[in-house]
Amino acid sequence: MAGSDVGFPYVFPGFSIHNELALLVQAELTPMEALQAATRNPARYLGLLDSLGTVEKGKVAADLRNLR
Repeated sequence: MAGSDVGFPYVFPGFSIHNELALLVQAELTPMEALQAATRNPARYLGLLDSLGTVEKGKVAADLRNLR
């Protein structure tokens, strides 16, 4: 699972996850596997895959227009 713990020096919320995903791809995960490590897999681990983790009708989601 991807996820940077905020509260450590040089780990910035919102930016460090991008670096972490790039490092996962450098470590030979596919881009899809890296993306799932930050979205689907944590939701599944927490038992929330029915409502979070993927973009599907009826699930909680960010306003994707604001993520450009």
